[in-house]
Amino acid sequence: MDENEERLTTGQTATAAERKVATVLTVTTRAVSVTTTNLLAKVSDLRPSAGTGVSTDSMGGWMSLQVGGQTLAQVQVVDGQASVSIDTRDLVRKTVSVVYSGDSVHVSSTRSITL
Repeated sequence: MDENEERLTTGQTATAAERKVATVLTVTTRAVSVTTTNLLAKVSDLRPSAGTGVSTDSMGGWMSLQVGGQTLAQVQVVDGQASVSIDTRDLVRKTVSVVYSGDSVHVSSTRSITL
């Protein structure tokens, strides 16, 4: 048996990715100036009662901000949060995708917002 697999009672196998906990990503924006917006992304367990033994305080990974497939910024997630200020002059009415990479316990998530 591969080290990334575990035997289930039904005789099926599950990879490490299949055992990860689903996440919910929320993004809020705050105007810092006429041309700058701060985005705060928070990631949390979709089902905190799933019993992962890991709290949101220990969620890691990375957040990526993308527009049209182009990465604007990448920020490390600390305690389930990441914050970044971006120049929004060229982003008015554009959709920004915020992508959480996931970590060893949590799966990735994506949220899109329009500025």
